[in-house]
Amino acid sequence: VLANTILIGIQSDFAARSARGEVEEPTIFKQLSSAFCAIFVLEMVLRILVYRRDFFTASAWSWNVLDLLVVMSQLIEEILNFATGADGGHAGLLSLRILRI
Repeated sequence: VLANTILIGIQSDFAARSARGEVEEPTIFKQLSSAFCAIFVLEMVLRILVYRRDFFTASAWSWNVLDLLVVMSQLIEEILNFATGADGGHAGLLSLRILRI
């Protein structure tokens, strides 16, 4: 989580510094972001499989739902980037990225 937060910070700084769109986001940013997304999605799937109904009904259900929403926002961002061929520079997606921090 900490490494992903650092990556989001670096990506946001890079996007702010190259706001004119003259410089394309480095490929390593895209690769690391996709790798973190895959890890978080796998973790969420495993947690849901292990806890089943308790995932949504246990005493910490609200934290579980928050985690699920954060992972889903990252997954949606990755899918949109892949589908549109974008480099993550959409203003709306940047807002989602910052909310994940």
